[in-house]
Amino acid sequence: MEGEKANGSASGKLTLAQVVLTTLGYFPAAGYATLQDAIDAAHAAGGGTVVIGPGVHTFGSGMTLYKDVALKGSGADATVLQATAAITMFTIADSSDNGIDARNLIFSDLTLDGDDTGVCGVSYQRMYNWSFRNVHFLNFTSYGLRLLGACVGLLDNCWAIGNAVGVSATLHDNGVSADWFSNLVRVVGGRYEQNDDWCFTIDNAGLWHFVGTNIELSGTSGDDSTGGVEF
Repeated sequence: MEGEKANGSASGKLTLAQVVLTTLGYFPAAGYATLQDAIDAAHAAGGGTVVIGPGVHTFGSGMTLYKDVALKGSGADATVLQATAAITMFTIADSSDNGIDARNLIFSDLTLDGDDTGVCGVSYQRMYNWSFRNVHFLNFTSYGLRLLGACVGLLDNCWAIGNAVGVSATLHDNGVSADWFSNLVRVVGGRYEQNDDWCFTIDNAGLWHFVGTNIELSGTSGDDSTGGVEF
């Protein structure tokens, strides 16, 4: 069932309906049956932050994000969003040529766990001013984080471990106007290791700046083509 939390009930699980998902800023505190409901409510109210309580919350279907809603957990070791099906957990895309100013869309203090079933943690398309802070991407069968023309971004103290590819950054050709490049990205600290193919694949992208980042220089599949960073 979508939205379950380990511990706290006779069955060992607590549904998201019993977990307070608080939106701050434009939306007052309230409880919601699903995380998507909380995201939708914050967006409808003009934007805000959805704070997710501690526990392992499971999801069998993907969710849609908006540029004006941030997600904040109770700590990467405390709040875990876990996939139970072959899904992309969070997707945001824009059909306009100008893309999305995502400065208010911030992930922080949580873990996204594919549990060797989920396909991708987060997929961004044609976005700028995005950021992840203290977010762990674990065990996705394709990508922890996939950036398609997502530029001017920050990965601050994030982890990508046990995925096929930790972070994939590629050009996005919308077939209409200028291409979007995954450019001007700053990676500060963090751990990127034990990914089957690559920790980072950066294709047709511009300037990436790594500061104090731990990157494992080999994948786990035994293929000589695997490694830390592929440009």
